Amino acid sequence: MSQPYIATNAQVGDAFNLPEPIRDLAEKLRLRALETSHEAREELEAGQRDELFLLASLGFANEAEREAKDLRTLLTAYAHAVASERPSLQEVASWQRVTPGNLRRRYSPIHVDAVKSLLGDRVSFDLVETAFAAVDDEMLRDRNDQARNDYRMRADIRSAFTTFIDETADVLHGEGWRGRTLVESRFDPNPLRGYTGVSALSVETRRALTDVSPNLMEHALSRLSDDHAKYYEFERHAVEQAGVIPRA
Repeated sequence: MSQPYIATNAQVGDAFNLPEPIRDLAEKLRLRALETSHEAREELEAGQRDELFLLASLGFANEAEREAKDLRTLLTAYAHAVASERPSLQEVASWQRVTPGNLRRRYSPIHVDAVKSLLGDRVSFDLVETAFAAVDDEMLRDRNDQARNDYRMRADIRSAFTTFIDETADVLHGEGWRGRTLVESRFDPNPLRGYTGVSALSVETRRALTDVSPNLMEHALSRLSDDHAKYYEFERHAVEQAGVIPRA
C-alpha cells in the first residue's frame, strides 16, 4: 500500500512555501475540480445511458480537464518562471511525467503575467480569468480589500449588461424567454440551445469583462458611475499589456 505523499520524501518541500495568493487559488481550483466530479457523479448516475448521457459525460470530462489543467499551469508557471526561491524543478517535472526542459511548454507568457498580477497589490480579474479559464470572480474576491471592491464593481457591471440583454431579448423573444430555454445538464455549454437570436456567450457571467462586446459594455457602463468606467479601463489596460487583444 502506498504511503501518503507527505511522508514519502522528507527532503522534498522542507524549505519551500507557496505565497498565500497562489496557495489560495490553487486550493480553490482543487476544490472546484472535486465539486465538479461530485456533481457529475450524481447527474450521470441518475440518468439513462442515452445521447444526453454521452453529451453530459463529454461536458464533464472537458470541464474537469480545464480545472485540472489550470491548477497544473498555475503552479508550474509560478514554480518555474516567477518564484524567487524555487522548489526542486526536477521534482516539479517528475510529478508531471515530463522532463525539466519541457516545463516551459506547460505555460505561456500570459500565465506568467497572471501569476504576477495575483502577487501584486491589485489583481486584474480579467487577466487571471483570461489566462485560467476555470477561474471566476468568486475565486479572486477575497484577495484583499482592493479585490473585494473590484469584485463589487464587476458585479455591478455584469448586472447592468445582463439586464440590458434581458430587456432586448424580451422584445425579440417575448417575456419569459429564459424559462423556455433548454437546460438539461449542468455541463451543457449552450444553455440557450435553439435561441439563435440570443448568444449564450452574452449571458455567460463567468467570462472576462474585456471579452464582452464593446457595444454591450458601452450600454452597461452608461447605466453606471464613472468609477465603473475607470475600473473597466484598468482591466482593459491590464490585458492589453499582457498582449491580449480585447474583443472588438
